[in-house]
Amino acid sequence: MGPPGAVPPPSSALASPAARPGYVTLYLDESGGKSWPRPWARNPDIHYVLAGLALDPTQDLEVHKSLPRLLRAAFAGRAGTPPEFHYGDLINGRDLYALLTREERKALADKVFELLLRVRPVLLGTVVRKDWLKLRYGDRAVSPPEYAMNATAERFDRHLGETNQIGMLIMDTCGLADDAVVREIVHSSRSAGTRWVGATYMPRYNSSLDRVLNAITFSPSHMSPGVQLADAVAYATFSKFERNKGDRYNQLDPLWRKVGSFREPSLVPRSPA
Repeated sequence: MGPPGAVPPPSSALASPAARPGYVTLYLDESGGKSWPRPWARNPDIHYVLAGLALDPTQDLEVHKSLPRLLRAAFAGRAGTPPEFHYGDLINGRDLYALLTREERKALADKVFELLLRVRPVLLGTVVRKDWLKLRYGDRAVSPPEYAMNATAERFDRHLGETNQIGMLIMDTCGLADDAVVREIVHSSRSAGTRWVGATYMPRYNSSLDRVLNAITFSPSHMSPGVQLADAVAYATFSKFERNKGDRYNQLDPLWRKVGSFREPSLVPRSPA
């Protein structure tokens, strides 16, 4: 023990820079309806997607600078610039994106997906087949967003362990009430494990999210370029699984996390057949 007031030596785990874990942020967004399809309710979507991208600080800074620059360039000479990149509005020509021609909108989309490929984040996500979830578990089925968040957070924690990193989750805000529900899902996993929702989600590893800092943070999408790119990833994934329109999804194929024979995104649950 050193003299009073002396700074204690670093722990053995952090004694050298080489031993220190890296740091990443997983930005998430959702696509597809949250509620059940027919015959349980009236939502037209069969799939619900939660997906996004993990960025280290250098990648995050590049996205933070580059995405607003692409928007400003696309709207140069126009009456206004959208406060955020919103992929659904872009491809459908909604709101200020209606000021761009079809060719200009495609060119902007091309540049955004080229940015993703240049920055090379790791993509993670969960695709929930809502009808399979109901058919398999009936009244015991948790909501699709709850199922997807639990599954995605558990695999993110595994990814952090595989790569010797720590990280945090940031998601587009859904409103105070909905945000509180999602925050509790992540927080509860720390004490009860990611199997806490019971038989409707039983991962191979019962993670306590030891490498995920805090619970989950919510940001308005217009304040976060990372969340805006997560929107593009989630929308492209939903289009692939729900509408069989996979051009943009296939473009991102090299970026999805792969471990052995497993690759993201995870399609869950297993078929009830």
